Amino acid sequence: MSLASGRRYSPDYDATVHAYLANLSEHGLSHGVLIQPSFLGTDNRFLLDALAQAPDRLRGVAGGRHGHQSRCVAAYGRLGIVGIRLNLIGRPLPDFAAPEWKTLFKHIWTLGWHVELHREVADLPGLIRQFFP
Repeated sequence: MSLASGRRYSPDYDATVHAYLANLSEHGLSHGVLIQPSFLGTDNRFLLDALAQAPDRLRGVAGGRHGHQSRCVAAYGRLGIVGIRLNLIGRPLPDFAAPEWKTLFKHIWTLGWHVELHREVADLPGLIRQFFP
């Protein structure tokens, strides 16, 4: 597994799908959601592989960016992805009103996904307002 360059965190242990499913079962939970960790950036291959191991029990939130094409977003949906995580910590604030973001968000809304914004709380009101006309 390749870790993202510039990451702020590197795990010192392995978290396996088998262990996660066992933990769900131990606590009486039938399903779970895996969220793309920031230390893997937007390379979602590890997450998609995990979802493929238990498609009847797991859904995922992919790491996203405005460059994701509509065909990629649609394919992710068929693989169990139900939302995207935008890790904006330590990055310039994006202009969500820009055409490339509007295109991505249009595809996401069409699929019924959610968007997770990872950013300092003081910046969230301005970012969230850009989602609405």
